[in-house]
Amino acid sequence: MYQRQVSRDKSKQALDALKAAGMQVTEIAPAEIDRMREKVRPVVDKYAKEFGEALVSEINAAIAAKRGQK
Repeated sequence: MYQRQVSRDKSKQALDALKAAGMQVTEIAPAEIDRMREKVRPVVDKYAKEFGEALVSEINAAIAAKRGQK
């Protein structure tokens, strides 16, 4: 857990530094992210058929694990 907090803190510091340097940062609402995921669903499904559901499941599990570390 300590490592996750350090990572969160470093990410916030980096984002704050970019904003302070004048960079415009656009934060996307969770509902909009969900909408974008639905838009790309056909592409994901196409490649799941091409490369196998097992690989796609493994990739999604890895992504979920990383998101859980935030």
